Amino acid sequence: MSAGDLERWLRRKRKLIRRWAERPVFTLPWELRPGQYLPAPAAAWTGREIAALREREGLTQNELAAFLNVSIKAVQAWEQDLRTPEGPVDRILQILDEVGKIFFHGLCDASGERGAR
Repeated sequence: MSAGDLERWLRRKRKLIRRWAERPVFTLPWELRPGQYLPAPAAAWTGREIAALREREGLTQNELAAFLNVSIKAVQAWEQDLRTPEGPVDRILQILDEVGKIFFHGLCDASGERGAR
């Protein structure tokens, strides 16, 4: 990867992080002011989309399972369309898709264990 490619990639990631950070995350509907909005509900994931996201971010099934704190069997079931991710895992996948794993750098080390806080 050349220096120019790296700079373009970093600019794109910074723009996505800024856009994501501007969203009201913990706002309740009755606390909204004009011009604010709630985050869009997460779309249902297909097995192909999860596999493509995992491969795009350079993660193995084991690493993704450790990253999401789920079993590897859960990741395998999602990718085979036997089950779908639900709750917070669904939202984390959406954030990972929008921003990429660089946003989560430091949460997990290379082995998938949680980093020191």
